[in-house]
Amino acid sequence: MVINVIALTPLLTLIFINFTEKKDWSNSERLTIYFIDPLVFGSICLTFSALSLVIFLSKNIQRYQKILSLFGLISGFYLSIESESRTGWLGFPVVIMFLLIYRTKLNMFIIAFCAIAITFFAGLTLYKTSSIFEKRLDAFVSDILEYKWNEININTSVGERISYIRMGWYYMTLRPLSGWEGLDFLAHKDDVSIASHASPEIRIGVKYGGFHNEYINSAVKYGLPGLLYSLFLVFLPAIFFIKSLSINRESLPALTGLSLTSMYAISCLSYQVLDFKFTITLYAILLVLLVTATNEDSK
Repeated sequence: MVINVIALTPLLTLIFINFTEKKDWSNSERLTIYFIDPLVFGSICLTFSALSLVIFLSKNIQRYQKILSLFGLISGFYLSIESESRTGWLGFPVVIMFLLIYRTKLNMFIIAFCAIAITFFAGLTLYKTSSIFEKRLDAFVSDILEYKWNEININTSVGERISYIRMGWYYMTLRPLSGWEGLDFLAHKDDVSIASHASPEIRIGVKYGGFHNEYINSAVKYGLPGLLYSLFLVFLPAIFFIKSLSINRESLPALTGLSLTSMYAISCLSYQVLDFKFTITLYAILLVLLVTATNEDSK
């Protein structure tokens, strides 16, 4: 049941997105629906695309599920590209690596080489065929190369995120046990550790837009306990699925669950994707369904 739902979700989203209400976020130039930031929307679509890939490459599914998962893979990837979101991009190579580990008998060196090669050629193909992918990748590389570690930076997408992480870590060290929830960390926005690299706009804007990193966001709010909480959200379920795969390498729910936690773990590095009620609810529902299916699969 959960496998069919995962494969159908991006396909139905692609079909019905043009019938959703046009307001708020959906009025932006980037593809999304009105109640979801394009960054989060793209991340979710990419996650469902990766899960559909895992399902499509499984041997133990029926023909109609193969077809559904192929459409889910294509639909999710298309929606993610059209959203112009880079959130979670690095998760796809991780999912490919897990597929090679659990669906082949290759040694780790060959698996690593194959994962890198597949990712490189797939990325090169996208770069040559998609103007959106080309633009976003060029901006990503340019932003990293232009970032200055000891000077105030101009505001760029990737540069801002690097500064957010540095700022957040500094704020967390000021209140490592209790965090800043309910308090105003902007009292320290002009401290040397922050003012040396972050522009005035970034120093103030982070108060309202968050730190664009789930782990840092939680660490600033709740200190080290918040950081551990965010890490446990993705890594404890991942350990469960890895243990299940050690018992049954062919378990599709377990490999799908491991891929889900991996995609979220990577997405959390560039946005607070679990900081919203609907995203954490979606993640929790998928986890419960996949854990249940994994336990049933092991009987």
